[in-house]
Amino acid sequence: MSLRTLQARFEDFDGHRSVVLRWRPAARVRAQALFVPAFGDEMNQSRRMVRLAAEALAGRGVEGWVFDLHGTGDSSAGFADATVQRWLADCRTIAARVAADPAVPLVLVGCRLGVALAVQLSHDLARPVAALVGWAPVLQGRAQLSGLLRAVALARSQRPEAAEADPRALWAAGQAAMLGGYPVSSALAEELEAFDARRAPRTTRVTLIDVRVPVGDAPVTVSEALRKRAAEWSEAGTPTEVQAVAGAGFWNVADLVDGECRRGGAGGDGGMTARPPEPPVLPAEAVLSIGAPGSELIGVLAHPRPGEARPVGVVIVVGGPQTRVGSHRQFVLMARALAQAGYPCLRFDYAGMGDSPGPMPDFERAGPDIRRACDALIEAMPECRRIVLWGLCDGASAALLYAQGDPRIAAVIAANPWARSEATRSAALVTSHYGSRLRSPEFWRKLATGKVDVLASVREALGHAWRSRRARGKSAASADTGLPTRLARVLASPRSPVRLQLSGNDLTAAEFEIAMKPAGVLEGSIVSALRLAQADHTFSAPEALRAVIEDSLRLLDGLGAS
Repeated sequence: MSLRTLQARFEDFDGHRSVVLRWRPAARVRAQALFVPAFGDEMNQSRRMVRLAAEALAGRGVEGWVFDLHGTGDSSAGFADATVQRWLADCRTIAARVAADPAVPLVLVGCRLGVALAVQLSHDLARPVAALVGWAPVLQGRAQLSGLLRAVALARSQRPEAAEADPRALWAAGQAAMLGGYPVSSALAEELEAFDARRAPRTTRVTLIDVRVPVGDAPVTVSEALRKRAAEWSEAGTPTEVQAVAGAGFWNVADLVDGECRRGGAGGDGGMTARPPEPPVLPAEAVLSIGAPGSELIGVLAHPRPGEARPVGVVIVVGGPQTRVGSHRQFVLMARALAQAGYPCLRFDYAGMGDSPGPMPDFERAGPDIRRACDALIEAMPECRRIVLWGLCDGASAALLYAQGDPRIAAVIAANPWARSEATRSAALVTSHYGSRLRSPEFWRKLATGKVDVLASVREALGHAWRSRRARGKSAASADTGLPTRLARVLASPRSPVRLQLSGNDLTAAEFEIAMKPAGVLEGSIVSALRLAQADHTFSAPEALRAVIEDSLRLLDGLGAS
């Protein structure tokens, strides 16, 4: 018998609707745990950790609640309208539902900036909370904002030709600035600058967990700033324990594999004022729990009004360690736009990712999950007779491989497919990374002023070139049954039409094109492609995402007419 049940549904908040998940113990509820989420994509990346904690607590009699703040995750609102005050209002709304029974203790669990929100929430509630737990706390909003601005500055230094207006100049003019793919308004920036969880939480005890990357064999230690804040709270009458835990930052904002690819909008769009492509009227959305309790996949179906659905539906296959939301909410925005045009669209969490329980699958073994999602879409929308798979990165590769065995698949849209091998990685670094550096005026300015270690750069580039040549030799000397070869075979004779969407500013896309070149599968008329020269891996710039959505709609419209 399962030790818990999972309930997931949309609930109303002030000014928006959002998904609320409850992990309910099978036995008597001993306490309630409200998880206060992190900021932006940190929330998406930490979702699996939250789910694991909620499952574990449910097994011990603690009911766990998870929700999305205004304009984040599955929220019906746009991020451009998000403010700290609206987020605090959401926290108060959900806390009132969680703490309806005063006899059941309430524990607040915050992650990153969610810790600061939880501290403020503890003062806003009618009764004190039993305890507060903070994961990798960010207690000052300006620290969160500074991290986003540093990412923008880094991206501008790498690609100065693409830089736009400075974010602070835009805020001074009352405009929003795109940071990491999110439209951060001047109001939100101002509130983050002033937000500081300095006052001791209103609770009986606090535990702060500082996650630190170990250096060599030295033990990890708590940061001095966090130690000082804990001491201040203890002196103010709230006993506060602080612990250092060795580990990687599970909340890291980008799908970084090696610092070069799967960037997820690290800030190259900083300064753009365009908003993400949100439909003027939101389609209906419903949470789907796919499969038996304990092994269910959690998904969200965006669909037209009854009688207006087209006979073709879309299943979004996520890539990398991502959730159904996507970097900078790209899957949310895409699904809503497609549904608004009449195409039901399901985005879901793989088993072991996001809110779906189970072990994490390798993307090459994701076929059963994709099949379950397709079955669920057709069951929920019987008017859909065919399905288009839209996949990103290794989700695109998984979709291409899966489509060969399912006759319901009408087409595959593969965005920046994953086809990595030692040869393609090294070759892409030489042609893409070093080539872009040579084309950058900033590189030549640094070279002229002596800020570039020329010998080190040359040694690094030659090393990648040698590894690429060596790897190609190994591949030629043996029968290659690896991923690039299997993808090339699919593209040479696909069972259904394939549309590629390739970014010019993405190492993954460069690797894919290099891997497919020997087979010549991209040069004929079988596979068509959209190429966006300035786009990054996740199409974080609004105009890039808009182009991807419009391209997808053209393919869908063509299928509907055939």
